Amino acid sequence: KDFLAQYQEKRPAVKNTSDYEKVAPIIIKEVLIEGLIKAGMPNE
Repeated sequence: KDFLAQYQEKRPAVKNTSDYEKVAPIIIKEVLIEGLIKAGMPNE
């Protein structure tokens, strides 16, 4: 969760997984989104 907070400080426009899908690398998108959800990022 500490890493999620650091990430969100650097990327304030990414507030949830839907926002992240727009900027995530396609090849590893699903794995990264799963990790963000586990870290506590809202899923919508």
